[in-house]
Amino acid sequence: RQSPPGFPDETRAAAMSVDPALADATLATAVDTFWLLFCGVAVFHMQIGFTMLETGSVRLKNTLAIMLKNVLDACVSALMWFVLGESIMVDGTNSFLWASSRSVLLIGRDTDSPADMATWFLNFAYMATATTIVSGAMAERTHVTAYLVASAVIAGFIYPSVARWIWHPNGWLSVRNPDAFLGGMVDWAGSCAIHLVGGAIALVGAAIVGPRRGRFDSVGKPVPMPGSNAALQVLGALVLWVCWYGFNISGSRNLTRDAYAAPTAARIVVTTTLSSASAGFTACFLDKFLGSRTWSVSKACNGILCGLVSVTAGCASIPPQLALVVGVVGALVYLGSSRLVLVVLKVDDPLDAFAVHGACGIWGTLAPALFASPIHSAQGHAGLFYGSARLLGAATVGMLAVIGWSACISALLFLGLKRMGYLRVDLQAELIGLDVLAHGGDISVAGFHPETNQNIGADMQVPLVSPSNSYHHRHTTDGSSHGVHRHKNVLLDRFANDSSGHGAPSGHMSQHHGAMQLVNPLGRLPHEGKASLSVHGASVFFTGYRMPVGLPIAGQPSLQRPHNVAEEAPLAVAHEQVETV
Repeated sequence: RQSPPGFPDETRAAAMSVDPALADATLATAVDTFWLLFCGVAVFHMQIGFTMLETGSVRLKNTLAIMLKNVLDACVSALMWFVLGESIMVDGTNSFLWASSRSVLLIGRDTDSPADMATWFLNFAYMATATTIVSGAMAERTHVTAYLVASAVIAGFIYPSVARWIWHPNGWLSVRNPDAFLGGMVDWAGSCAIHLVGGAIALVGAAIVGPRRGRFDSVGKPVPMPGSNAALQVLGALVLWVCWYGFNISGSRNLTRDAYAAPTAARIVVTTTLSSASAGFTACFLDKFLGSRTWSVSKACNGILCGLVSVTAGCASIPPQLALVVGVVGALVYLGSSRLVLVVLKVDDPLDAFAVHGACGIWGTLAPALFASPIHSAQGHAGLFYGSARLLGAATVGMLAVIGWSACISALLFLGLKRMGYLRVDLQAELIGLDVLAHGGDISVAGFHPETNQNIGADMQVPLVSPSNSYHHRHTTDGSSHGVHRHKNVLLDRFANDSSGHGAPSGHMSQHHGAMQLVNPLGRLPHEGKASLSVHGASVFFTGYRMPVGLPIAGQPSLQRPHNVAEEAPLAVAHEQVETV
């Protein structure tokens, strides 16, 4: 055929004269590089699934915050991986700790090597998955600063150290190391190295930051806090399911040079499918008949994810028939650990991150130690089901080492952030919502709209903000002195500023007669109801807010005291100009 424009005939002729062996080697390199890049892109696409799942699982007032967290997680972790993380994972020959700086800033790496660069990208995508697991467990009440610091430490130190132990050719838990402890542990794609690391840190972080306000009632019983969007939860889970195939098959790296790579990859997608499907159905079915008595969308989605986590370590070595068992047991582990964390330990984990990634990561680490077939295992390792206990011993010790390493370092990190005041947001930000106060979110989008009798989060039965606890006197134009309770209410200030012709900015409160803002400083009462306050014809409605009977209300024109003092008076919150206070 004639050469295309810009491609001289002599160049084409020279290309055709290349040695066939060299051409085959070049083609093999191109195929292997593309395979690594394809798997890396699929793994990094899991960030989309995590973002959708987490956004749908939190309340509407914190959706911007959780989306920003996922974006910054990826940014910070990429930079830390470039600076230090990759070097800790791959450099040197030490079996336990970092012993070389060849890959720091990629200074000693061949940046023209397709294998080197594609492997760097795939390892980064792995690490980003472990990082983003943590923040879901601490959602809705954690400082962005704390997220960023945690991401940097996980990406730059905690995760790469564990990955070195398990996947480095000289790692003390690596099956490729002939001197590994008990022959090493099987972790094909990261049930232990990625998901258990993320799950362990998530549990520690959620416990230290404390539960969301209102998550438990006065006797410690969990109060439901449903997410804002079930559609995003489902779509996020399905995106993760699709991307997980790239996650698991990425262990078959030398596609053209390893005769077992292609058959292994094909078998992996089957075991991954069977485990996730059986786990999703089992979790949903058991919750229907033994749990909530409903067909729960969230349980089905988390069930799928727990099946994926459970099979990730053994997807290449466990026969497809036993992958069904792995998924079913994974669903049982997920349901039991979810209840243990919330009901028994009183730890608030909005995404069930520990139950899905931590507890099922433990089960996933043990699964190949039980069910690995010597036929499918590249090193011929056999699980306990096939007569060998060595894998079980190595997996148990390795799992405990990973949990201890991740939990101890993360505990020091989060306790230090808490001590410095950078871990948890203040009361006002948590109750009003991070979107409005920290991220410039629109109030009406966040769920506050007086005309439709809506507020930010229907479950917010707690004080809107804390008052200044001060009582001031000022003189009106007629010289009379009246008491005014002054409170800071950022939400209504924002609403007043955004309104057309109604309200006044908080900065000009002293210039108006009776610009009134009121909150409930004494907590919440257990009953339901609505609250309304009319101020010169203007009404502001709130659902779910309460105020104890008898709380002084400055300048209130009409607020009826209930005939039964056991009932609650409505909480009046307004920001209006009136003639007098």
